[in-house]
Order: sequence, then C-alpha cells, then structure tokens
Amino acid sequence: MRILITGASGFIGRSVYPLLTSGGHDVLRLGRNEPSNATEDNLLADLFYPDSYKQQLKDFKPDGLIHLAWGGLPDYSLSNCQINLRASTDLFEALIDSGCKWIFSSGTCWEYGNIVGAAKENNQGIVSSLFPAFKLALHASGNNLCKEVGLRFIWGRPFFVYGPNQRTSSLIPSCYLNLKAGTPPSIQNPNAVNDFIHVCDVAQAILALIEADDADGIFNIGSGKPVAVWEVVNLVATLMGKPPIYSGISAHPQKGLWADTSKINNFGWQPSIPLETGIAEAIELWKKVNN
Repeated sequence: MRILITGASGFIGRSVYPLLTSGGHDVLRLGRNEPSNATEDNLLADLFYPDSYKQQLKDFKPDGLIHLAWGGLPDYSLSNCQINLRASTDLFEALIDSGCKWIFSSGTCWEYGNIVGAAKENNQGIVSSLFPAFKLALHASGNNLCKEVGLRFIWGRPFFVYGPNQRTSSLIPSCYLNLKAGTPPSIQNPNAVNDFIHVCDVAQAILALIEADDADGIFNIGSGKPVAVWEVVNLVATLMGKPPIYSGISAHPQKGLWADTSKINNFGWQPSIPLETGIAEAIELWKKVNN
C-alpha cells in the first residue's frame, strides 16, 4: 500500500515507520524537518499549512493515512489543542480529496475520562481536561468526514505507552534517572493503576489494523492488565539492582483504568512484550546512551 504517515519521528512513529517499510509498503513521511535517516520518502511540509502538502498528496496518491502527529506536546493548552484540531481536520479533508481508502488516527485512553476498570470502546466517562476533549472532537470530525464518502476511519486509543525514545519526564525513564542519581523517584500517587503497553506492541497493533480490510471504528491498544504505579517503580529498582522503593502496599485494580482488548484481539493482535522484559530492555538501552 501507499501510506502517508505523520509523526514518523515521534515516540510511536519511530516504531511504526520501520514496520511499514520492512513490510513492503510505499511510505511518505510528512514533517517540517529532515529526519536523521533521510531518504527520498520525505515530504518536507508544515501540517499547519495545508497548501504546503496538498499538491504532493495528489501526486503521491496514498491508499491511506497514519496520523500520529500532535504538534507542540507537552503543551496541552487551549490554543495548541485548537490549532492541532484544525490542522488534523484539514489533513483528513486533503487525504479524502486525494482519493485515499482509509485513515488511521491516534487518540488517547484519556478519552474515557473518569471511568475506572476495564474500558470498552463504547464506554464514555466525564472528560475534564482539554487534550482528551479535543481528541474526542477530532474523532467525531474524522469519523463524519470518512463516513460521508464511504471510507474506513480507524481510531486507535493507546493506553500508557512506554519504551525507547520516551520523554524522560515519563514515569519509567524518570524513575531510572532518579535511581541512577541516587535519589528516590517523586511519585504523586503510587496507588494509581494503569495499563502499560510497550511501544513496539503499539506499532504492531497499528500495522494489524491498517492491513485488515474490515477494521473500522475505535480500538483500544493496551495490555489489558492493570498494574499499580508502585509496582512499576519497584520493578525498575529491582532491574537496576536496587532495593524496592515501596513495601507493604496492596494493589487496588478498581482504582485505575485499563483496556478491554477483546475487539482488537479479533484482528489477530496480542501484546507480546511483558512489562518486565520491556523495562529491562529500555534500561539496557539507557545505560548505553548515558555511558
């Protein structure tokens, strides 16, 4: 397939892009900067200015779009969310005009709002922050645009993604850096329960969905397993050969959110990287980078 991808140099995109190329797909990366592994499959354009890419899209004639970009992160302000919603909607419209057959776009598990427990794709809680509210708006916009012309619109909701190239302020790399420096990690809520999924498993899930002719609608992308934050912190410490940070704490799964993955499992995808293995591999990589 001929595939346009945004966010190819981002956290998830760096794992998705090589899967596409190794799988024989013809890929065009859209971005403002030349990637470090620059090839001819790059469209230097600005997502916020549609005229910078519209003609090239018509020339490329993509079969589909993988939209992972959300510029400006970790800026979750109203103004940044507004310009990203507009830019993403403009991109969807341009892809539809170019004759594509499907669109995959990345959402967030935060769209479930205050729901606790195993979330199904049709669940909807109360959303109280801007970023997931604008993601919900983008889903509604993209879904309506695609349904008007008979295109598949695939909306992936990754849960708590971790792994190589993750921002250092995220839970697992920040724990590693603190413990490496000999200081205890600063954890606001160690009892919080999340669903941790390795970035390579997320990439495989996206590939499975875009290659399935009948994949359409919302899909959770998670491990389906609730894990308390304190368990993750202790696991990082143990893998670094240090004593656990927390003791005498019991996990309370009902206090958190995790994915019901039964829908995506029907498309042949299952996560393959256990949490301990994924964290151990990340630690080894960080050791090499920091040495």
